[in-house]
Amino acid sequence: MIGLTDDAVLFILQNLSYLWQGLDLAYNYFRRLDPRLLANLPSLRRLDLSGNALDMVVPDAFQNTHALEHINLSRNALTNLHPATFRNLLGLFELDLGWNRLRELVPTLPPGLEYLYASRNQLTALPLTPRLALPALRLLDLTGNGIQSIVPGSMSALVQLRWLLLGENALQTLEDGSLSGLARLETLDLHNNRLLTLGDRCLRDVPQLKQLNLHGNRLERLGTQHLKDNVHLTHLDLSHNQLNNIEHNALSSNRYSTRTYPY
Repeated sequence: MIGLTDDAVLFILQNLSYLWQGLDLAYNYFRRLDPRLLANLPSLRRLDLSGNALDMVVPDAFQNTHALEHINLSRNALTNLHPATFRNLLGLFELDLGWNRLRELVPTLPPGLEYLYASRNQLTALPLTPRLALPALRLLDLTGNGIQSIVPGSMSALVQLRWLLLGENALQTLEDGSLSGLARLETLDLHNNRLLTLGDRCLRDVPQLKQLNLHGNRLERLGTQHLKDNVHLTHLDLSHNQLNNIEHNALSSNRYSTRTYPY
């Protein structure tokens, strides 16, 4: 940690070169992010403000940093974000909002965003916003929230999604259509939820699925229809469930390993 007051940091930043591309202010004591902090850093591409005490990001905080590609606001005290916060950051590639207190995500994220981390917040349902339209998104991490349900079709605009991490939530079922539109999904992590049942065709919409983690749920049955369309599946974790029946041929169309695998 640096032993500087907010005003001292502002003075230094306001006199920095316009050519700075990276700024690491992690694990300090910032409580508010406003335009003054980043006023003279138009070339900034990477910003790390993780581990501070931020409870407010002023809507125009990033008005002078249009070149930003990576922002880390994890491990702060954010409860909400204004819809305009990231709107003009058209080059934003990666956003980490994990370990905050968010109950919903900002509804207008840049369409070019590819990696979104929102683990350990207070999100309770999908969709996360009225319209989660992120056509370039490849990874969505929602681990450790309180998500109880997925509205069928709510992620249909995430056409490039490869990794969907929903472990340690409160899902009790995965309905048919919950994953519609995710034709390129390769990794689905649902470990340590409360899953009792799976819709017979809930995985039909993810034909490219390679890794499926169902560890630590309450599943009692795996039927022949569940994995019928997942011919690319290579890793399947069903450990620590309540299985008493795997139907004949339920696993026959897949070449998978049942070993537990890390994420």
